[in-house]
Amino acid sequence: MKKSILLSALALVLVFGFIGCGGDEPEGNVLAVTGVPVEIVTAGVYADLSKLEEVAAVGTKSGNTFTFYLTGDEGLPDTKKPWKASGRYFLLLADGLEANDLYAYTAGNGKFAFNGDKKNVNIDKFSKLDAFLLFVSGDVPANIVGAAIREGSSTSSELLAVGQKLPSGFYLFYEPIWISPTLPMPNTTKPWSGDGEAYLVLSTFNGSQHRYKNNSPFDFSGFLGTADWADFSQ
Repeated sequence: MKKSILLSALALVLVFGFIGCGGDEPEGNVLAVTGVPVEIVTAGVYADLSKLEEVAAVGTKSGNTFTFYLTGDEGLPDTKKPWKASGRYFLLLADGLEANDLYAYTAGNGKFAFNGDKKNVNIDKFSKLDAFLLFVSGDVPANIVGAAIREGSSTSSELLAVGQKLPSGFYLFYEPIWISPTLPMPNTTKPWSGDGEAYLVLSTFNGSQHRYKNNSPFDFSGFLGTADWADFSQ
């Protein structure tokens, strides 16, 4: 569902992706991404990852450079309306209509700082979404280091996935690999893809567990999810 929402905002960009502005220097936000894969052709800018249907701007690609425009009524980039906003936004990169390759900017605090002009960034500041990506907003304590997805609400239920924590508040989830009978780690060779509802737990260094919405199930459908730290409790 979340992937289809993203595509509804970005898919038609391919039709216009190589339309320039008559050779004039682009106005507004322009982003050069060093090392961007050739199959990546478009970009989406979002104020809130939980609202992918509300795209702030869409980027069309030429070479390794994305030029960002406001969208029209049908979600198409309006090349007469360059996006000139400044501020921090979530940033996704995508390939063709099927969006088999997706990248999310996950450096810093998870939001890219646009300034209304041209900027440069390296692709190593992005994470390829080959696994389910979770963003936890709010004042997450520094000692929250672990994340787990379980089939049921009890600690004895099957462990489906373990989160690899990124510095920006993101977690990428992988199938568990047990390095001891009681210590699972993310097996980064086996990404876990979201598939319906399951139970989400964040944990501290000493094993203290914080459960999502008093042990309510979390929707892991799609390729990414968002949660607020205020929704977790022991």
